[in-house]
Amino acid sequence: MENVIKSAELVVKSKTAGAELTSIVADGIEYLWQGDPNFWGGQAPVCFPIVGSLRDNRANCSGGEIKGIARHGFVKAMEFEVGEATDDCVSYVLKSNDETKEIYPYDFTFTMAYKVEGKTLSFIYKVKNDSDVVMPFHVGGHPGFNCPLLEGEAFEDYQIQFEVEEDANLMFPMKESPALLDDANRRVVLDHEKVLQLSHDYFQNDGLFFDKLNSRSIKYINPATGKGLQFDMPQCTNLVLWTTAKPAKYICIEPWIGMCTCSTDDDVFEHRANIQLCQPGEEKVYTVNVTVL
Repeated sequence: MENVIKSAELVVKSKTAGAELTSIVADGIEYLWQGDPNFWGGQAPVCFPIVGSLRDNRANCSGGEIKGIARHGFVKAMEFEVGEATDDCVSYVLKSNDETKEIYPYDFTFTMAYKVEGKTLSFIYKVKNDSDVVMPFHVGGHPGFNCPLLEGEAFEDYQIQFEVEEDANLMFPMKESPALLDDANRRVVLDHEKVLQLSHDYFQNDGLFFDKLNSRSIKYINPATGKGLQFDMPQCTNLVLWTTAKPAKYICIEPWIGMCTCSTDDDVFEHRANIQLCQPGEEKVYTVNVTVL
């Protein structure tokens, strides 16, 4: 089922399958990648209760064991119920069930909401712990955006502009275990710099994993036209940029609360970087605002 929300400047579509966005249109421009199985068939998967992968798809946790959990979690493959639906806001709700508890041993209510105001689309993640024990989790988004946005442009015309200088000494997937990031062999991508000029060369070995992000606001922009998007993400200390190794016309810009499993990590989920701990009965809320420039 598809839902449409809009403001005077934005028209946004999403669906109950995975609570996934399907379209973001402003000034006649489609900003969201429309999916192409020749490159990547997704559009904007929602990541919960993990981001990235676990070693051997499992981990120990306070509730017992997380096991058989797919990359980026399971909610992206599940059907949500519509919670709230107004002209400018829609929310999707998923409650734990026997299927989810087989792989993630907690009772929870997960709500994904989208709200538009002017040229801004808000991604609102709500995680409620319905268990009687502390619940660990990661959460984030995996939205893909058309790159370039306009005819006659190239992927390389676009930049990621960071709010503050970044000393980005990044991990990359291990060749022998691609699900893990290699913490022993980092590479400097930004050296006290604020601008990353996009190039397909960066993505020949998966994505760019900013595990120690200083900026809480970034821009995806063509400086020649000023067209692009601004991401304000005050709660996110992690960011991933990704596209396929085969040159494609999109870039995924993924604000995360959490990070992939590193080669030096043990198998205790609570030991993961930026792990979130939700007390029994507690609800945590995370918001990312995306504004059309």
